[in-house]
Amino acid sequence: MKSLSFIFCCILLFFSFAPALPGENYVFERLWPPLKQPWYFDLPYGVAADMKGYIYVTNSAGDLVQKFTSDGYLVTQWGTEGSGDGAFEGPDGIAVDPDGFVYVADSGNSRIQKFTSDGK
Repeated sequence: MKSLSFIFCCILLFFSFAPALPGENYVFERLWPPLKQPWYFDLPYGVAADMKGYIYVTNSAGDLVQKFTSDGYLVTQWGTEGSGDGAFEGPDGIAVDPDGFVYVADSGNSRIQKFTSDGK
């Protein structure tokens, strides 16, 4: 156990002093998105964007989809736990087609649901 801890410490020490690779300089500019309350992610899984710049996020444990502006403001959210129309059991994948329809892969119910961009 002591040797494993020693090896881990050596690796950690090496990477903490290792120089950055050439051409890889990162600068923290701002946190994206600057979300206003109330917003909460509960196991976010999938992310998609539409042609108008809106961002859609599936929250797998929260059983819902959230729609944000490109500036990070919550526009709307939809979904509940269950198996009926508009309900989810662990939504994960999400995609938006060129016409603005949102497709959500609902893994717990083994289906894909189609919505308008405002969740109908």
